[in-house]
Amino acid sequence: MIKKAYEKYVLPKLLDACCSTKPVSYQRAKVVPNASGNILEIGIGSGLNLPYYSKSKITKLYGLDPSEELCEMANKNASKHSMDVEMLISGAEEIELPKDSIDTVVMTYTLCTIPNPTDALKEIKRVMKVDAKMLFCEHGTAPDKNIIKIDIDSKNIQLIKSGLRKVVESGTGVSINYGVSNLPPVSGKTGTAEDGEGGLDHAWFVCFTPSEKSELLVVAFAQNTPGGGSVHALPMAKEILKVWNEKG
Repeated sequence: MIKKAYEKYVLPKLLDACCSTKPVSYQRAKVVPNASGNILEIGIGSGLNLPYYSKSKITKLYGLDPSEELCEMANKNASKHSMDVEMLISGAEEIELPKDSIDTVVMTYTLCTIPNPTDALKEIKRVMKVDAKMLFCEHGTAPDKNIIKIDIDSKNIQLIKSGLRKVVESGTGVSINYGVSNLPPVSGKTGTAEDGEGGLDHAWFVCFTPSEKSELLVVAFAQNTPGGGSVHALPMAKEILKVWNEKG
């Protein structure tokens, strides 16, 4: 029940915020304008690529994503930018499009989330025309070998854990303890995230319990609600902790 609620109400908003940061948007702006013809965007998500398409180059634009909630957000973004997008609510392993029908495939920060990437790439190849192109942008291993070899000292990890515990003991997350009986020690962090399009900030709160050997991780996200995570997101997480604690 909690997992389904998280995937329906929290995860889409969280992805929208995390994937709309300035560095990520900078890469989108370099890749997406090169799309043309019949375009298929794999993992359209909330439609964060839409502002970067060159409308004059589009013959037809399809947006594929397995999440109905994200597709709804993408439709709203499409309307906002006066764009016509046909949504395909499906995974990339099965694409309901004819063979050799796509001129450009756009895939940004998506392949890492697909359960069966090999099957997905075979299906993507099926719908691409012989002379089609793929515009691809993805997370990857840092090219700097010194960064790859960074080893986080256990003392530093313990210091971080101690800081997360103090947030809940006496910091901005202290109210998580109020009104909940016999709750195991909780560690967490409150915060805000910038809106990618200049709107009001988002509020978030992440926590785990028990602190020493966690059994539950909660991420609460309140979109466009300035005031900080302790004001808007923390109470949401608190309700989940209450239910979990009562059920033992």
